[in-house]
Amino acid sequence: MYAEARHARKALFAKRVKAARQRKGISQSELAVQLGTGITRSGIAKWETAAETAEPEYESLVQLADFLGVTVNYLLGLSERMEPERTIANLFPVDAMRHVPVLGTIAAGQPRLAVEEADEFITLPADVLPCSEVFALRVRGDSMIEEQIYNGDLALIERMPIVPDKTIAAVLVDDEATLKTVRYLDDHVVLLPANPAYRPMVYRPDEVRILGKLRMVVQQRG
Repeated sequence: MYAEARHARKALFAKRVKAARQRKGISQSELAVQLGTGITRSGIAKWETAAETAEPEYESLVQLADFLGVTVNYLLGLSERMEPERTIANLFPVDAMRHVPVLGTIAAGQPRLAVEEADEFITLPADVLPCSEVFALRVRGDSMIEEQIYNGDLALIERMPIVPDKTIAAVLVDDEATLKTVRYLDDHVVLLPANPAYRPMVYRPDEVRILGKLRMVVQQRG
């Protein structure tokens, strides 16, 4: 009975991963590139084959579900709801709010990125934020204007040490936080601006630290 149930769960996981990928209109190889370091096309093929299904590590599972636009519980067969719940503007209960720390200051060569050191907060409806840790960085400069991110805006960042390829993320370089699109190319990390006036920046992996993935931008322009 246990073996049959386990096989059925693996088969459902494989079926739902494949269907979600096809709905996205991408190949296994393209999905592997999007998910980033450590994920291969053959690994995804195993996820989609019931006889070989090996569920990914939780962090990879969360990234997989997020990119495919489905819930983790749906992929695992724990829910029939495919897409994450959508929020409806102006219908948030007053008590369903979160205070997000603004951690935009770099002090004396040591980044101030601990929540305890925050001296500014922004209050947002909890339903528009991921359940994991979120913080904000104040945007300085115009290097991301083609992504509609401007000087003075607040970038809401979901803290995570690794992000998929082609993800806009907050990255720490020489103790300064910068917001750029992250690419992984030829054993280097490339930070791409969204303004033709700026050039891409190329680093070794040990020269940068991923702070987290951009979740939304709050306009606060003076």
